[in-house]
Amino acid sequence: MCQTCGHIEPLSSPPFYGEGLGVGLFVNSNLKPYIRQIFDRILKPGQVSKENVKSTFDTLYNGVEKGYGKSIANIDYNSPDYKALAFMRANVFQFSAYKDYHNVLLVNTLLIDSEGKKRSFADFKTEAMKIDETFNGRYLETEYNLAQLSGRAASQWQEFERNADLFPLLKYSTAGDANVRPEHQLLDGVIKPISDPFWNIYFPPNDWGCRCNVEQVTDEQAKPTPNEKIETPEMKPIFKNNVGKTGTIFPASHPYFEVLKPHQEAANNLFGLTLSDVLKNAQNLEKKVDLQPNMEKEEARKYKKEIEKQVKSKIQGKQFKIDGFNRKFIVYGSGIDKAVQQKHKHEKEKIEALLNFEEFIKNAKYIGSQNESKDRKDILQHHYFEVLINGEKSYINVREMVQSNELQFWTIKDSNSLNKE
Repeated sequence: MCQTCGHIEPLSSPPFYGEGLGVGLFVNSNLKPYIRQIFDRILKPGQVSKENVKSTFDTLYNGVEKGYGKSIANIDYNSPDYKALAFMRANVFQFSAYKDYHNVLLVNTLLIDSEGKKRSFADFKTEAMKIDETFNGRYLETEYNLAQLSGRAASQWQEFERNADLFPLLKYSTAGDANVRPEHQLLDGVIKPISDPFWNIYFPPNDWGCRCNVEQVTDEQAKPTPNEKIETPEMKPIFKNNVGKTGTIFPASHPYFEVLKPHQEAANNLFGLTLSDVLKNAQNLEKKVDLQPNMEKEEARKYKKEIEKQVKSKIQGKQFKIDGFNRKFIVYGSGIDKAVQQKHKHEKEKIEALLNFEEFIKNAKYIGSQNESKDRKDILQHHYFEVLINGEKSYINVREMVQSNELQFWTIKDSNSLNKE
């Protein structure tokens, strides 16, 4: 990227995949809608195709779960496995969006030919399909392979941590054949405690298609390798990572995360996408949302506590302003707890709204206020905002406190309490 103007060259042939480049197993010769959308100037530079992002996400995250050996939908959400998969899923989602940003950016450059004339659709389609076969074929295959390797590595790390008391040491080993990279050969046989920072950088995979492995050993079987006996190689920035600890498969050093300055704001907002946009039936809430009415009481209680924690990590302590209302309100933990516990006829969609709160309130409409009708001397009045959940009206309640005049988010209901309380 140019540090002066922020220009980046579109990634037509990125060198960072090198020998790991896929052979074309994912190439699809069918015309994709986004190509027509770009030709018709519907999809422009700085934008992404939701369909492309979802398709990429589905492919890569399937690779993660295949490597991990478990599905996030079928494991306890309080477990280390859930946390590991959730972090990798979020990373794959972000990566999928930025990948398509570069895809769309590059295909847009094909609208004009080398003589400065607009291409015919037939000519444009031919050239665009070549880019698509690269980005969404060979590159995607390479990325899928890394996602699968990373899923396996993350699962392995969770297992190592569970057994650390019995097997406190880890031993690095290569595939042991003529295809081992020289820099990986330097690490073969290195033994370090699981807590050693060595594993923050050198835990596999350490390159595209890396076949290296790590195994646990007891302190009776072996002793840690002294630092002076280790010749540590310089790794590619993308691979200076332990996915089992960070949940990051595609770090910020990947070139896809570079964007043009005019597109930076859109990129910061992930091009208008949220995780629920790419998950089938909002799987970010897992099957537990769909099953919630039939949950056992204890399971439902644990589920809602986990949702409260997730929502708090996103909006607790933040202030928000709704168009048409001239004051900001703040979100405290008590309001989040109340909103999560509040019964709603569209429970799943309500939870989605809370998890995507900032986007959710963009279309909220102020409908009025009324004084506190119960014997709560600390509350002056309630303000109400109309919102849509699953296409039907719902209502946000914001309390105005007597002493501080502070406005506090309180709950979301599926019935209008204005003039009823």
